[in-house]
Amino acid sequence: MSNNLSPKVVDALLDKLSSDDDFRALFQKNPRAALRQVGHVTPEEDRDVRGADPVLCCYNLHGLADKETIKQGRSRIHAALVAPPKPQAVFDLCATQSKA
Repeated sequence: MSNNLSPKVVDALLDKLSSDDDFRALFQKNPRAALRQVGHVTPEEDRDVRGADPVLCCYNLHGLADKETIKQGRSRIHAALVAPPKPQAVFDLCATQSKA
């Protein structure tokens, strides 16, 4: 089992998250439906299973980063979302800024 998304799905996801306000609203309300719109369907047996359901990493309580932040971090976000899962790793698309 793996929670990685295909590069094609990640490209579509990041395109929409960095440009489409309606999609962004759907993603924040229902990440599973948003991912389905860009071509990802989690098999029933993997739903809500940590390490198998990529939707689990999409829920956040801090809000979604703005479109420009997603555009600027696209390569880093893309790499994190297609990489094989690491134990206890969580990727967050929230609006908090990392300190450089």
